[in-house]
Amino acid sequence: MAQALARLLQEIFDRLIRPFLDWLENILSMIPGYIGLLLIKGYLDIKGYLEGIAGLIRGPQRGMAPPATGNPSTTAPTTPTAPGDGGGNGDGKPPRQTPPIIPPAPGQNPGTELPTAGDPGTSLPGQPRQPITPKPTTPSDPGKIPAPGRIDPDTGLPVIPQQPRPSTTPQPGTGSTPSASNGGGQAPKPKKQPPAPTKPPPKPGTGGGPGRWEWTNESGGANVKQNRPFQEAVTGVDGAWSYVVNGVKFDGFEIIKGLVKALVDAKYGSSGYGALLKPDGTLVDVYSPSTPPFIKGIYDSLISEVQRQVAAVNALPNPQEFPIYWVANSPATAAALKAVIEQVPEAAGRITVITADVWNALKGIG
Repeated sequence: MAQALARLLQEIFDRLIRPFLDWLENILSMIPGYIGLLLIKGYLDIKGYLEGIAGLIRGPQRGMAPPATGNPSTTAPTTPTAPGDGGGNGDGKPPRQTPPIIPPAPGQNPGTELPTAGDPGTSLPGQPRQPITPKPTTPSDPGKIPAPGRIDPDTGLPVIPQQPRPSTTPQPGTGSTPSASNGGGQAPKPKKQPPAPTKPPPKPGTGGGPGRWEWTNESGGANVKQNRPFQEAVTGVDGAWSYVVNGVKFDGFEIIKGLVKALVDAKYGSSGYGALLKPDGTLVDVYSPSTPPFIKGIYDSLISEVQRQVAAVNALPNPQEFPIYWVANSPATAAALKAVIEQVPEAAGRITVITADVWNALKGIG
């Protein structure tokens, strides 16, 4: 019965208590500062106490007897027993002898948590405790992070390594703050990668226009999988390139039929552009409290783009030679863009909104 109870308690300790202690140790190791060190020290004391109890339970289960304190080569004296029980009372039977108790050899692990004579710094019950000689310690380097499991010689507590905090100072020559990829802290969320280009890059230079081709590799917005292919279909070049005029980016530049020197922007509209219009086709009141903030954001972004592109072309010596075309993917997108451009007086006659089929007809495609 006792052995069955011991096995049950050992099973409970191995399957429930020990995994819980391991989990608790991981949680406590995450607590920074001196409080975390105190909690870990208390946890280690409790864990050692519980494991000691588990060792005592395992000893009787395996038939281990506690170590004796005398000479291991001697045996216990015989003890006479009650008459009639084979105790040498004249019935002819030899007296019974108590079996000797043999302690484990020095350094031998008997499979229990009990101390043995071979363990340094421990003593058997009834024997004087062996003196402990302190190990020499060397001063730690203040600039070196201590290894996990190191014990502070001053406090006796385990040292928890502190991870260096990432710097916010831009790295020289990069203009970017450190991240996980360049030695800093947590890496930022990766941006959506545009699809592979379907058109070749443009020829370097001006292309006969007022600006220059530059590799800008813009993300293409939230709908990059639709925006980038549509842009490449309109401009005929790799969407990672932009045509820059006076510091302002256009999606492309093209001389149509040798006559029209067009600055072009491809506009792939989704439900966001459509939300700019009321059911009757007029522009919504973007400054109304009932208008969702994302609609106002789309409106403000388009207004800013109109103003920047018109200002860049008007700064040219001959702005009338370079019309701006916004090419929309659908009539609904084109209607929304026209309603926005009408809110900028200086854009009148400078930006023309057309659909993709009209643009292809101008270029003689299709």
